[in-house]
Amino acid sequence: MQLVFEQIRTGGDRNLGYLLGDRIAKQAVLIDPSFSPEVLVERARVQDLTVTHIFNTHGHSDHSNGNAKLRT
Repeated sequence: MQLVFEQIRTGGDRNLGYLLGDRIAKQAVLIDPSFSPEVLVERARVQDLTVTHIFNTHGHSDHSNGNAKLRT
């Protein structure tokens, strides 16, 4: 496993999202996609990773409102 971990500003009031991936498996998960999920997706693409899952640390909308955009 070669770990990728990036903390990325995703808008709103100090909201941060995370890209967690494995370079060997070429897979990643997004954590708390928030207001700008496309930023996380672009970082995954740059790292040549396929996003397989979305995780939220909790259910507040300022952490999970990007989920719907990512499902399409």
